[in-house]
Amino acid sequence: MKLLFLAAIIATVAAYHGPPVPNHLDVLDKISVVCPWDPTLASYDPLIYMAQYTAIYIVGHGLDYFHENHEAPGGLYNTDYLWDFDLPNEGWDTDGMGAAIAGAAAGFYTGVGRNITVVSVRVADDPDYKNIDIMRYEDGVNAVLTDYRNRKISNPTDYRRAVVLLTPYIDTSLADTTTLESLVLAMVNESLTVIAPAGDSYDALSKNCINYFPGNMHAVDGVITVGNAMFTNLGHLNSVPGTCNEIYAPGSDVYTSYYEGSTEPNNHSKYVQVAPSSQFAAALVAGTAAMITSSCPNLSPAEIEQGIIDFASNQASIVKDPVHNSFIGYMLRFPAVGDEYPFCQIP
Repeated sequence: MKLLFLAAIIATVAAYHGPPVPNHLDVLDKISVVCPWDPTLASYDPLIYMAQYTAIYIVGHGLDYFHENHEAPGGLYNTDYLWDFDLPNEGWDTDGMGAAIAGAAAGFYTGVGRNITVVSVRVADDPDYKNIDIMRYEDGVNAVLTDYRNRKISNPTDYRRAVVLLTPYIDTSLADTTTLESLVLAMVNESLTVIAPAGDSYDALSKNCINYFPGNMHAVDGVITVGNAMFTNLGHLNSVPGTCNEIYAPGSDVYTSYYEGSTEPNNHSKYVQVAPSSQFAAALVAGTAAMITSSCPNLSPAEIEQGIIDFASNQASIVKDPVHNSFIGYMLRFPAVGDEYPFCQIP
């Protein structure tokens, strides 16, 4: 007899049939006036479906550790801190971007993965990455590698598995990303699945994601590069096109955590629909990868990547070019209960 770990672990469809709601990977029904989850509107309780023993290293903006979106039953939080480039201000959240990305990946109320530890690695103090320090980025990724290797040394069998979400993307014509590329290869060799946005730009149609890091790593097995698609299954005009969009996910109108530390430092209970970005599409895929890693800890990064891509293509949720209406890829969505797809089988 085999135990099947199914996509239903990751997502399900709520029973609410009211007005349109923000599009999320798990199709969890929520609108701004009834968040957190309201049992009178939906039958799906996010506190029931929880992954265990998995972490997501989020390399980017930091996060709000105490947002209610990350508060587990009993008052504990699924957030942790690993590294911050600005030690006197460690734990800060850059303009709320960290809270929003973490909430999309692993918030109890708005995330794909629940009860997954979110590990903050803050490398950016500019939400638009216009002035990102490449050495900070390298140091943050090095911190992830060191931490994960130490976990494996201390407990070779039952160490907490993890995936890595790299949110900063860099135009390789403006910076040398050779060291970062080597670090990505090292992470995959340590069995870390790496998820990253393909990139965004106001003039995206004149660009190609192959000229951005980490989009230029798309050919590496175990690296998943993600484009932003809209609810209508059109690629977003600001999502940088190219072959490195291995998969698309909803990156528009994502409903997630809101935090404004500079004006409301003690307010940890707000939610917002964020501006379109491939970062949020990548966050949703990272939550998916973490859930699969939790259920199937012995899968390689390459197997996790292929499983997600196969799942999307089998569901045949086609994404089209926003200008030419031609096929450009598949959207990662989840089916209704009863249409589960086995990501892994364990004897």
